[in-house]
Amino acid sequence: MITDSDLVERYQDRSVIPLSLSRWFFLGVCLVQTTFVSAVTKTNDWVEDIDYFHQELEKSHINLYHTVSKVEFAEKLAQLKSRLPSLSENQLLVEMMRVSRLVGDGHTQLAFWNQSIDIYPFQFSEFDGDLRLVATSEPYRHLLGYKLTAIDGTPAGAVVTRLTPIVQGVENEHSLKRKLAFQINVA
Repeated sequence: MITDSDLVERYQDRSVIPLSLSRWFFLGVCLVQTTFVSAVTKTNDWVEDIDYFHQELEKSHINLYHTVSKVEFAEKLAQLKSRLPSLSENQLLVEMMRVSRLVGDGHTQLAFWNQSIDIYPFQFSEFDGDLRLVATSEPYRHLLGYKLTAIDGTPAGAVVTRLTPIVQGVENEHSLKRKLAFQINVA
């Protein structure tokens, strides 16, 4: 829980919030720093699912290889399949999100919202390169306008760098900023 001692002056005074929430993980452990990792036990099922994902994209996408080559896309999927025994389901989800971003359009995305995730009651928007809290639930309203500086000790810039390759629904730099600010509160 964020306490007043975690906070410094408000945005108007050009200061920041050092958010240090030990339970706050990004997009289902996208940083691959979890202490509990459940092995993907149904490797063959996952291989079939990944193959189906690939086949359906090839069949349905109007121009699947406009950003990534067919060879590179197939190689990334093959690499993912070879790593399945060592991945947790959350890690697999994140890697599938990374692969879907290779397509390079905002319509091709992995629907992570159907997964077992938590959404923290914070909504951020990007202002001049900073993520600022623009909406939240009642207990945190006093934080509105604050700048996000870190999550669990990881600087906000490093968090953004790590999340950028997996943020879903991205078409360009503008949509990346909007989607990242929206998805950063997902765990």
